[in-house]
Amino acid sequence: MKKLIKKLNAYQLYTLVFVILCIIIFFGFIKSGRSFIWDSDGLKQHYVFMEDLYNSIKNGSNTSSTFSWSLGLGLDKIGQLSYYILGDPFAYICLLFPIKYLKVVYSFLIILRMYCVGLSFILYCNYHKKGKFATLIGALIYTFSGFMLFAALRHPFFNNPVILLPLMFLGIDKILKEGKYKLFTIVTAVSAISNYYFFYMLTILTFIYAIVKYFSEYKDRGFKTFWVKFFKTVLCYLIGVMSAGILLLPTIYAFANNSRMSNNSFTYYDYNYYVNLFFMNTKTAFWSKTYVAPLALTILPIAILNFKKNKENRTYLINLLIQTIILLVPFLGSMMNGFSFQSNRWTFAYSFILAYIVTINIRKDLIYSPKEFATVKKYLIIYFILWFIFHSTTGIFPATSIAVAFIFLIIMVLRQIDYKKLKKEQQFYYLENYKSLESHKAKNRTKVILLTFLCIDILVFSYLRFYHTGYYKEFLTYSKLSNYYDNLENKLHHLSNAIDYVQTRDNSLYRVATNVSESNNESLMYNYHGLNTYLSIGNKYVSKLSEDLSILNRAKTNPLRELDSRTGITTFLGSKYYIASKSNANYVPYGYNLIKEIVDNKDDKKTACIYENKYALPIGVFYNNYTLSNKYETLSPLEKEQALLKTAVVDDVSDIKKYNISSNSNLLNNISTSKVNYELNDKHNIIKDNTIKITKKYVSFKLDIQEETVPENCELYLAINNLQFEGTKEYTVTANYNSISKSQTIRDKVTSPYYLDNPIILFNLGYRESHSGSIKVSFNVPGNYKFDSIELVAVPMNNYEQSIANLKQTEFVVINYTDNSLSGKINNSEPGILQISTSFSDGWKAYVDNKETPIINVNTGFIGIPLSQGNHNIKLVYNTPYLELGTKISIAGVALIFVIIIVDIVNTKRRKSKKAQT
Repeated sequence: MKKLIKKLNAYQLYTLVFVILCIIIFFGFIKSGRSFIWDSDGLKQHYVFMEDLYNSIKNGSNTSSTFSWSLGLGLDKIGQLSYYILGDPFAYICLLFPIKYLKVVYSFLIILRMYCVGLSFILYCNYHKKGKFATLIGALIYTFSGFMLFAALRHPFFNNPVILLPLMFLGIDKILKEGKYKLFTIVTAVSAISNYYFFYMLTILTFIYAIVKYFSEYKDRGFKTFWVKFFKTVLCYLIGVMSAGILLLPTIYAFANNSRMSNNSFTYYDYNYYVNLFFMNTKTAFWSKTYVAPLALTILPIAILNFKKNKENRTYLINLLIQTIILLVPFLGSMMNGFSFQSNRWTFAYSFILAYIVTINIRKDLIYSPKEFATVKKYLIIYFILWFIFHSTTGIFPATSIAVAFIFLIIMVLRQIDYKKLKKEQQFYYLENYKSLESHKAKNRTKVILLTFLCIDILVFSYLRFYHTGYYKEFLTYSKLSNYYDNLENKLHHLSNAIDYVQTRDNSLYRVATNVSESNNESLMYNYHGLNTYLSIGNKYVSKLSEDLSILNRAKTNPLRELDSRTGITTFLGSKYYIASKSNANYVPYGYNLIKEIVDNKDDKKTACIYENKYALPIGVFYNNYTLSNKYETLSPLEKEQALLKTAVVDDVSDIKKYNISSNSNLLNNISTSKVNYELNDKHNIIKDNTIKITKKYVSFKLDIQEETVPENCELYLAINNLQFEGTKEYTVTANYNSISKSQTIRDKVTSPYYLDNPIILFNLGYRESHSGSIKVSFNVPGNYKFDSIELVAVPMNNYEQSIANLKQTEFVVINYTDNSLSGKINNSEPGILQISTSFSDGWKAYVDNKETPIINVNTGFIGIPLSQGNHNIKLVYNTPYLELGTKISIAGVALIFVIIIVDIVNTKRRKSKKAQT
């Protein structure tokens, strides 16, 4: 066995240890039949998009389409999915397998990515001629770092930058040492096309690394050499970026219209953040996952001690210092996240630096000087004392760091014993001769101990990460996965059967709504047109609409939330069908009639009920008037919802003046909502002076409706205005009424990037011919909640029916549609604006009677087409913005990469020729 291990190189040794560790670490997953599909983003995004990619390519479905009506209200697939999968080279491996194995392949590809993390690290170390054992230790530390064990399974593509970082750094090293630019250019191209978000981080990290590397190790070459290499490197970087243009330019456009662009603020770090960070705790907030094997803690003081003697140590310690400063300053954390909310998802670089510092300072003989030995002892004693002090005040326990950090100290003691024993046997009397004392057997024994303890630490940390906390249970079993999408995580059953029924019955262009506000991107999975989507980029126009209407639980990533089943806006967006379980019939909006039940023989409550909207509007609606947005903005959310059914709201009239379309803001005066009186039933005495004092979870108060103040035939809404929580925790407020339960979760504004201000929390309590009874309001987090007012508002349906009838007077008939086009006809007796209810984008071109007509932004971000009076044929065509330009730039970039490769080959041959001549 020893001979076999001796013959194995670093890659082979790493492979052997990696396989053994993975079998042990993930044995709990295997035993319980769990996949690596996380029940949040893994279920809702990553797997869905992989299956969509598979079907698009392997089965040839929509291969030429770059737009999909099944993504929210219709979105560009390149702009949205490039973040997740389109540029991920690992994702395309799934095409080698039958689709029935796709869920298993998804898990396999995560392990493959993790494996490649270590391979990338070894490649970097081999270039710098590091020893086999030291390289193995560093590779294991990097591969099984805290960042990896937290993120690798949650988000598969988060592994990719961890693989690419050492290659980017290696590209810089080849430039500085050999003047070879091809590797850096190629890796830049792969990084840029793989994921623009992490490419941004990699760019900053590589720039810092390159500057520090040059002035730490190559400054004797002078500034002239620096500037020459700098400009050549920048040129190669730009060529790499050019090569990714086919995905990068459309993605930049999508990002510029991103729903998160408005969230550019950053917050402060609290006391616990800094304490957790210092002790590399696994629970550090803001994605600051800096935990690595405690071996790094004991090696670090040795590296610092040799700062001046070793150029490499100097390079990586300076990088470590810079990265530490970034972790300490909130603004710098925001900068690393594109000047948005600070989310330190770049901390895989921190793990790399620490792992490589270990690699540099693991000596072949594993013997350290007495000074180094003493320094490590002092450092660990101080570290332990500080931990004890902070633990006693905060209760923070930094996982296994403190206990296992002493392992290396024990190993050092063992080597010192070996040294003294050998010194006595060979009668050496001078301490400076310790380097010449070598006991091969003792050295190998110590290496085995060190590797064993490192593996134990990885296993212990993995146990704490996955099993001790029950984290592994967040990953779905293969047996449940097949039903999770169809049952919307047990919230709505038989969805696929219901969709099949609707699509068989009706092949026109319409949308399907449900009462499940959480999105699994099921509309993309089952290829129907829905109201929900869960995307990291999102669309700023849809987000603005959601904000204007105060949609319950709106989020940047999921702004519509099935519109809280509000009648007006649901119909406005073309919802012709509504699907709900039988037990949730009270959630169905006004005007929907039951047409079909998908019966569940085991549980009648799980029966899926399909309703048809008798007031359904088409995707395109015609307005014969407009109102300026400054008038619209003065309305309440419920008034805005009604306004959208009466008039087209525009920001600018310059493009519609020539059409003689009339302005009619007087229509807004006909909008009717009415306040409903109630009596406060506060038996717990928790409300006083506009403050709600919650002493324990779910303490509640009631609003007893005064029936005589409620109009007949109306929707009822509960509005809590300007609710402010004095604490910093995430909390949920819940309203219960007549078998309807609605909750609004407010994120922690200090630690959550998903926090949104909610000036009005608006609960749709459903439609009834008459309303009576009480509304129960409760909070799940104790504390003080201040508010301006609590109101009940009724929205009568009589005006709604008339508004729909007016919009239907001029009908837009869809003749044909594909994902990239829409054609129809309209006969309008007066000039007006045709609105198509998909989000505004420069990718759409409109043709009226075969003549291109400018589209305008209407109703908070939908496509508007001004029309003169008459009978018109309408055609809309979609082309991904900047895709054509990006393709041309990519072709040029790839051609230039080949030029760089040829130049590198020629230069290499010249150097070899000169050496041969000398």
